[in-house]
Amino acid sequence: HCICGEQAGIHSDCKDVEWTAWDGTSAITYDSNKTAYVYLSANAERDSALTVASGYTLYLCLNGNTLSPASGFTGRAITVNSGATFVLTNCGTTGAISGFQTANSGAGVYNSGTFTMYGGAISNNKSARYAGGVHNYGTFNMFGGSITGNTATWSGGGVETNGTFNMFSGSITGNTAGSDGGAIFCDSMNYLTMSDVEIRNNTAGSNGGGLYCQKGTSSSCDPDISGKITIIDNQLTNGTKSNAFLGENK
Repeated sequence: HCICGEQAGIHSDCKDVEWTAWDGTSAITYDSNKTAYVYLSANAERDSALTVASGYTLYLCLNGNTLSPASGFTGRAITVNSGATFVLTNCGTTGAISGFQTANSGAGVYNSGTFTMYGGAISNNKSARYAGGVHNYGTFNMFGGSITGNTATWSGGGVETNGTFNMFSGSITGNTAGSDGGAIFCDSMNYLTMSDVEIRNNTAGSNGGGLYCQKGTSSSCDPDISGKITIIDNQLTNGTKSNAFLGENK
């Protein structure tokens, strides 16, 4: 099948490729180009992180199913190494990476390469540090899907980005950060582009219930925002309304 949620002119990869059923736990077989197209054949529980190694490209269709942690497993769901590419999509009204907990950062996806999300949900994951949903050190392109119900003890309940985050569509809702950035924490000297997105009902302990852009000099996070943006009903834990916090000169 095609990449579910593809957007003409942005992603039109509908070439004839064979998608292979994957049980969610077995080793993934890559072709001679170090590329694999797999779909989740049923709900699955993992007892280790799925790692996309440098130089490899993984297309994963959730196929309406949920990837969750096995009983007793503590760790993130997916690690994308530098130089690797991970594409997440989904066929069906459900389908999620959900329920992972880690003492480190990025309980859902920890990305140092290129992560593109077209569909599915990254939901109800919990980090004892930064980024309950996605911790991005590379390039994160979000064209659809949702990041919802994730929690970070420190910053970035939904997403913490220390790289380039292009959010062209989709929603980030119902996430919680113990300090800054209930939905998104954008670190200094990084890039954030947003258009046609929804950021709603997120909560932060200190600043930026919805969006937090790091304070600092002119080199700090400088968001490029256009299109139809909904940033609404975000707050601090004390009940104060707090949709966006921008650093100096922003």
